Amino acid sequence: MEKIYSAHTPALPAAQQARPHGSSPVPSRRLLLSLLALFSVSFAFGQTTWMGMRFTVNGTPLNVNALGRMVAPGNSRTHQLKLVNALTGKDVPGSTVSVSLAGAASGQFKYASLPRTVTLPANTAYYLVSSETQGGDSWYSSSTSLTTTGVATCSGGVFWNGSNWATQGGTNNSFVPVSFTYGPRDPENPSGTSGGLNYAYYQGANWWDFRPNVDNLRPVRTGTKSYFDISGATQSDNFAFKYTGYINVPTTGWYTFYTYADDACDLYVGGALVVSNNQKNIVTERSGRIELKAGKHSFSVVYMDTRGSHIFYHVKYEGPGVAKQFVPASRISRGGTVSLPTEEPVAAGPTFSGYYQLLAKHSGKAVDISDASTVSGADALQYTRGTGSNQQFSIQSVGSGYYKIVARHSGKVLAVTSSTSIVEQHTYSGSSMHQWKVELQSDGYYKITNRSTGKALDVMGASTLDKARIGQYTYVGAGNQKWRIQSTGASAREAAAETAAEQLEEAADDVTLFPNPAQDHVQVTYKAKADGPGTVEVSDATSQSKISRTVELHAGDNVIDLDVTALPTGIYFLRLNAEGKEVTKKLVVAK
Repeated sequence: MEKIYSAHTPALPAAQQARPHGSSPVPSRRLLLSLLALFSVSFAFGQTTWMGMRFTVNGTPLNVNALGRMVAPGNSRTHQLKLVNALTGKDVPGSTVSVSLAGAASGQFKYASLPRTVTLPANTAYYLVSSETQGGDSWYSSSTSLTTTGVATCSGGVFWNGSNWATQGGTNNSFVPVSFTYGPRDPENPSGTSGGLNYAYYQGANWWDFRPNVDNLRPVRTGTKSYFDISGATQSDNFAFKYTGYINVPTTGWYTFYTYADDACDLYVGGALVVSNNQKNIVTERSGRIELKAGKHSFSVVYMDTRGSHIFYHVKYEGPGVAKQFVPASRISRGGTVSLPTEEPVAAGPTFSGYYQLLAKHSGKAVDISDASTVSGADALQYTRGTGSNQQFSIQSVGSGYYKIVARHSGKVLAVTSSTSIVEQHTYSGSSMHQWKVELQSDGYYKITNRSTGKALDVMGASTLDKARIGQYTYVGAGNQKWRIQSTGASAREAAAETAAEQLEEAADDVTLFPNPAQDHVQVTYKAKADGPGTVEVSDATSQSKISRTVELHAGDNVIDLDVTALPTGIYFLRLNAEGKEVTKKLVVAK
């Protein structure tokens, strides 16, 4: 695979492909980045955050197959790396890996392969970030200079400030030197497929100016077709067909796909948009390119009619040794079984005994099976805590760090039916859609992730209302995705202690410092509940005040900029008094 970045600096060895310690090299043709100048600052204390770069994919979809981090002298820890969609702030599914720098050569990138190729659509922006711990293998430099290849453009550094992603401009600058490799997309190569395509038929109204995402709609009808056609539409306007299946490409290389239609006909490969053909009342052919390995690749075509004539002429392709032609029916298939990538050994998860309520951090409300229904398909909702058995669940290990979450009243499990579906209860079948990873987070709450989709248990829309639906969404660490697992046998004293702990956690989360360590300025971010005055004081280890300011706060996020240029290198304590409480944070000044 090619790499998005390669590294070279006068102080470090010349760039070359880095081999994972104790393993074979990552297959590589292309890298994206070249590192021209760098310096590192050794942080203090144990805070961990995500740091890296923002980049935009250029005019062709990019197939990412490995992520990597630069190795500096003394680096030896394991770092998580991931891709984040810059528009939504959500993690890209399947893009998180762990990279161990132990034993790796200084001056090189160390890579870890993704479980499966992740395809990033053209002209989209992403963050590539590394988990960095102050006092560990930290690397902070807003002026690390990079040179990119033509497939993507780096537009500056990015970091997680505790509540959102913050960017710092500067073409080809990054806070941490990170990179990825890319190349032809790996096929799924399902077994047991049959000819034709699956389809879903949708109907709506007033799609003229607003084109919906059909994945958010409930289909009127589903079934199979032998080829692309729009027969069977029962509405003259505002209808859509989505065809899904696999396309078998004969040779590794670049393929161009074409759609020709009125009003819209988009084509996706592996979930990434390759052909965008969205013209109202204009019959037109549009095309897009993607690099594919030989084999069967998942793909879908969405045709949508708004008003007027509905015309769907063709889907064509061309590639190595393949002249432009209709996609042959012999090259498409549906159904089948896809083998999941081999999983690394997973440490045993937490042990649960008895029954529990799942309480959302943002609302304090419980997961509840609607109307205490015992039928399969009943929705999981958010509801005020009660004593009903439809709010009580046993959490039973099924091995490899996964669990089934069983409703006490029905004996059925929390489950999803697709990557876009809401959470329901179903009779347990052993399916990965019926299994969840339950992981304790540093704040005492749990992240609960579906084994099949990789998405997290989520209160939809972060609603705090009763009967809000429980769904699944890419994990971003929001309060509506964090869960307190509360034993139904907990005593009143335990419950009070937990409430006090939550209040302390929330108070601590209200204040963040960046950068920390600081050189000349530090930004203090505070989320206030109401307008009012506050004070900020910085004192040294002997409690001698060095900086003192009175500030006017407004409801919501406040950013207070402090000039610490006059402070010598050392450890300080920043205290913010506001709204009847005091929060203390450790501040490190490093010149």
